[in-house]
Amino acid sequence: MIGALLLQIPVGVGSEIRQFTQSEFFVFVIPFLLSFAIVYGFLGHAKVPKDPQIRAVISLLVGLLTLPAAPILVGFLTPLSGSLLVLIGGLLVLIIMLEMLGLGSKGKSYIEKTKEGVSLKSLPGSGLFQRHGTGFAIIMIAAALLIFFNAGGLNLLGFQTPGVFLNAPLIFFLIVIFLVVYFVSLKE
Repeated sequence: MIGALLLQIPVGVGSEIRQFTQSEFFVFVIPFLLSFAIVYGFLGHAKVPKDPQIRAVISLLVGLLTLPAAPILVGFLTPLSGSLLVLIGGLLVLIIMLEMLGLGSKGKSYIEKTKEGVSLKSLPGSGLFQRHGTGFAIIMIAAALLIFFNAGGLNLLGFQTPGVFLNAPLIFFLIVIFLVVYFVSLKE
């Protein structure tokens, strides 16, 4: 009995962190910081207005305007950020694999031995991304749309999400894996 009571007493830093994460602090902070950073980045890139302090005030006001919609946005941003991390990780693996195969940005590479030592040389010609840039752009736009739909973007806009989007990431990555295997097996 006393042992069970001792196990229920919150001790240490973990209980404070757990209580902090379970509070609604992040429900409001994450959308605020995200909207503040995006607006400040756009204004800074466009250099409108010239004064950075005015940019900060405008970004702060837009961030504060998102606070009433924060609980709705967190329900959308949580699956969106998880899906984007998976997509970025998959793209990095794809780019590394294509570069290792010599199909990436420069074309095929070879090692050349000279009197000075060994050096890595590239054959002239464009790589896979330059030759099929439109195809990669279409794939990236399709991936971004599928992530948006799968994260509940249509519900956020007021539309009902069709059930086909529940397996959209799996279907998309199976298609990408098929295309990679197809490109690698091509004989030039």
